[in-house]
Amino acid sequence: SLDLIGEEQPLMIGDATHKTNDRNTTSSNEPVETSTSSSKSISLGHYKDANVTLTDDAIQQLPTNKELLDLIGEEALMIGEGTQCLEFHRLVPDAKKRWIGVAGLFNAGTNLLYSLLENNCVMPGGPLQIRWQVPWGKHGYAAYTNHTVRNDRAIIKENGLAIVVARHPYPWALSMCKKPYAIKWNYTKFNCPNLKYGKLVPWAGRKHENLMHFWNGWYREYVKQFPYPRIIVKSEDLTLRPREITKKICECGGGKLAEGKFIHSIEGRNPNSNTNMIKAWEKIFMFSRDPYGGLSFEEHQVAKQALDRELMKSFGYDL
Repeated sequence: SLDLIGEEQPLMIGDATHKTNDRNTTSSNEPVETSTSSSKSISLGHYKDANVTLTDDAIQQLPTNKELLDLIGEEALMIGEGTQCLEFHRLVPDAKKRWIGVAGLFNAGTNLLYSLLENNCVMPGGPLQIRWQVPWGKHGYAAYTNHTVRNDRAIIKENGLAIVVARHPYPWALSMCKKPYAIKWNYTKFNCPNLKYGKLVPWAGRKHENLMHFWNGWYREYVKQFPYPRIIVKSEDLTLRPREITKKICECGGGKLAEGKFIHSIEGRNPNSNTNMIKAWEKIFMFSRDPYGGLSFEEHQVAKQALDRELMKSFGYDL
């Protein structure tokens, strides 16, 4: 695995509390000279920016520039960037009355997104303009905007911009196997996600044949039926190029990136999570390097048939 040098792994890195080496030892900011430095300059630059020192073995496991760009493209994807941001500013001209709120499926990366925005985005009306979730609930369907969670009844929904996080459905489904939250279906630890026979128990009044149909239906509503301004970002961008996508989101909402050091999130809002930055990179490329995306051959065939091809293409995901 990609191991940090040293034993301490603080929750947030890039801030003033990040542990550095002693003055008499080699500085963690010094570039690592390896034969792969040029071919992996993007990945190495990311970890240098986060003030994380990698072992030589860890560097060998990093993706090459080509592998990285083949997976996530030349720039961060933000669906709605050309239209929804301008519409949001037009509908809510007073920048101090706007709010931006997080939405996404369970295990999609909503906590990571909020952490990046909370620590790096400066809104003109203050930090309360950045909402941990949209007022109808971050995991709720886009069609349920008439619902309001208890603590957000004073929020004016028309003044908001929903920031929706999408994650590739293959690793997302396997994450649901480990932590399904409120979603229930027929599976065991030996056959999960059981796409062929794993019909979901109705949730929020909806029925789905399997997790792939659930993924389709949930995101399709935000793409095609959502009544308010919204943008859609990818969890892969939040992990692999957080500064770029955070800047885009913040500016779309009417804010600006905070001056000084960018704060990279390791564990989002959950301090008990085992997922840190390096493990998150490992997970993404473990799935991308597997021809079946971590699924069995049979499950992969079912997933390919079930997934909405138009939706997958618009998100830049391969089947």
